[in-house]
Amino acid sequence: MKRVESNNQTATMVSTSMPGDAECRGFFDHAPDILLTVREDGTIREINLSVVDLLGYSREELIGSSVWRLLHRDDLKRVRRMLAEIFQRETPYSEIECRKIHKNGKSRWMRTRIRYLRNGPGEEPLLNIVSRDFTERRRAESALRDSEVQLRRLLESTGAAIVALDLDGRCTFANPSAADLLGYRDPSQMVGSSMSQHLPVNGTGSRHGENRGRIYEPLDSGCGVCLDDGHFLRAGGESFPVEYRSYPIFHDETIVGLSVTFFDITERLSIQQQLVYLAKHDHLTGLPNRTLFMDRLEAGVARAKRRESILALLYIDLDRFKPVNDQYGHHAGDRLLQSVTKRFRLAVREMDTVARIGGDEFAIILEDISEAEDATVVSKKLNDLIAPPFYLESGEKLSIGMSVGYALYPNHGDCESLLRHADSAMYQAKKKKCCELG
Repeated sequence: MKRVESNNQTATMVSTSMPGDAECRGFFDHAPDILLTVREDGTIREINLSVVDLLGYSREELIGSSVWRLLHRDDLKRVRRMLAEIFQRETPYSEIECRKIHKNGKSRWMRTRIRYLRNGPGEEPLLNIVSRDFTERRRAESALRDSEVQLRRLLESTGAAIVALDLDGRCTFANPSAADLLGYRDPSQMVGSSMSQHLPVNGTGSRHGENRGRIYEPLDSGCGVCLDDGHFLRAGGESFPVEYRSYPIFHDETIVGLSVTFFDITERLSIQQQLVYLAKHDHLTGLPNRTLFMDRLEAGVARAKRRESILALLYIDLDRFKPVNDQYGHHAGDRLLQSVTKRFRLAVREMDTVARIGGDEFAIILEDISEAEDATVVSKKLNDLIAPPFYLESGEKLSIGMSVGYALYPNHGDCESLLRHADSAMYQAKKKKCCELG
């Protein structure tokens, strides 16, 4: 038994035969939508009683007859092609809007959802179809579109960029926001021009023609297209990121063009990028924080494993940093950390990662080193760079040091093992230094 969901309505569809359970049968027969099962040749195998109310036929009139008799002649070719493709490609789920003919000859618009069903090898393929009447809604939409004067006033006052296109993709209407975003002084300059000149040649908006962009899909499908990561071109050729919605425009139940609403999302993307950066970087030093450090360590170990190369992880703890905060305040401590960061960066390559783990603790990832001794060389270089005094804005001279320990991949295992070994080595170095100082 196959379950099909349609706008919060759940109907039990027949797969090979209708079960004898009276409750299931009653649910099937009295569902508010037309539920039917169709063979590959278009023969109706099963249909529920909603067809009586919605299309005026009895079940007996339709079972065993062709489903094509129910379709409006202007939609017949399109629906036939779609169902043939579903059977050929075994497409699991599809949607279409089309007209079905009432027994009295009047057409009713139906939003139809189709599921391909095949229980197993050798079994007859079937289509389970749910059709919902939305004729009244379409009539209301048509009435709204006919209020052209009122609609134009609304469109011209909105901040959203809106254009209307004909079947050839040429602009028939543009509001001031659209003209401004696309680089025109006045909306009238856009009327009659092709929207294709504002679509990138490749990607989400290929030029209108043999390979039409997604923005034109509703002309064929009758369904809207929404894209939140597209790009348009201004009149001068400059590309900018957009979010757009493209919907078909109907007149007397026929598609006559497109309505495209779009927004420049440059600022939004910039804010998103800033938020991503802030989430993965230390706000004081600009270094990767613990989250980004762990991501890079895992990626680095994976690369080292593939390349059979050596990776070194250095763990660093600053010596005599706490007295700086205590004596000169946190502002001085912050400036000192920023200065330390600059010196650390001088000791490593651009491909290496210097991260602030927290407080006065840092970590460095060295990838593709030739031998273990390279980690010792970098450690010494770091010590040499830290040794010269630092100067506060007040002119005070500060001298700090550092304790460093390192671990190697593959010698010391995976990420967690590397972290433990490097941390332990760092504390051993700090402990040894304390003993030497008395």
